[in-house]
Amino acid sequence: MIKNIEIENIKNSNLYKELKNIYIDKFSFNYLNTDFIIDTKFFFPISIKSYETSTGLFSNYSRFKYEIFFSKKYYNFIRENTNQMISFNKAFVVGSSNNYYHLLIDWLPRLFALNKHILKKIDKVIFSSEYLQSNYLVQFILNELKIDKEIIFLEKGSYLFKDSFIPINLSLEEKIFFYRRTFSNYMKFQKEEKIYIVRKDSKNRKIINEEKLIQFLKKQNFKIVELSKYNFNDQISLFSNAKIIISMHGAGLANLIFCKKSTQVIEIVHDINKKDEDWFCSSTDFKFTNLARDHFAQISKIIKLDHLLYFCVDNIINKNDKNDKLILKKITNTDLSIDVQRFSKFYTKNYI
Repeated sequence: MIKNIEIENIKNSNLYKELKNIYIDKFSFNYLNTDFIIDTKFFFPISIKSYETSTGLFSNYSRFKYEIFFSKKYYNFIRENTNQMISFNKAFVVGSSNNYYHLLIDWLPRLFALNKHILKKIDKVIFSSEYLQSNYLVQFILNELKIDKEIIFLEKGSYLFKDSFIPINLSLEEKIFFYRRTFSNYMKFQKEEKIYIVRKDSKNRKIINEEKLIQFLKKQNFKIVELSKYNFNDQISLFSNAKIIISMHGAGLANLIFCKKSTQVIEIVHDINKKDEDWFCSSTDFKFTNLARDHFAQISKIIKLDHLLYFCVDNIINKNDKNDKLILKKITNTDLSIDVQRFSKFYTKNYI
């Protein structure tokens, strides 16, 4: 069976012998440098020397999603199929996602661990073609980091890597630090723009009466933005020049990592408290638990943004009698309506 080593037990494990540490600037990067297997769904490494791994070091999602790797079925799969897998030598494994937030925050920060010491030991960098429809963002970041190695996009499946590297996860604060340092030339902080992010290109989680909201915001001199029409460096410039950002909860808000301190953020979310009317509160005062996702509140706390949550009661979730766990899961695919008259009063009172 595959062993999942908790972080506090790493030093007493066989996996510890396969970890390397290289100090860069004020950060200490740790890598798994060994022979390991990767499944392209999670890019979660399993050492084939020790048959150990660690969700504490390498997972990006909820731990329950990794339970399959510690089953007898998966252990037998590895034992029976390792020799038949396509293999790569001297590779640096990154991974990828079709969700912009997870791509930007969970996967691509692994590239910051590529340095002159590692570059001498590898000849290729690994991503997934299944989840990366366009590699312009990857290539842009590689160019900024001055990394000139072969890029390989893997098809769906399991692969064997020999004498290869995969870095352990950085903290969110460390990821933000490296992004802001790497792309500082695009962070101008010159303008004081008010922007509203539309979700016209999204298949779900839309504001049904968005046009009425846009009519009000245009009167307040908001710039209406569809992020899919901006390349990465332009998105950096857009967010770094923003004074106020209004958006429904969505992956595009990952770009908050490029905002200047004290930028005002209004994140429109679903109310599942069954209140009578739309309401709001500071993200620092809200207890998230299972009532809302805190991805962007965490970013705002680190950069010290003025982040407010605006809850809309008119949504199908509020009309659902199922338990909270099922309700929260449905948020990703649920639209809502906003009380524009109430929102206009809220905005006029607090931001004019």
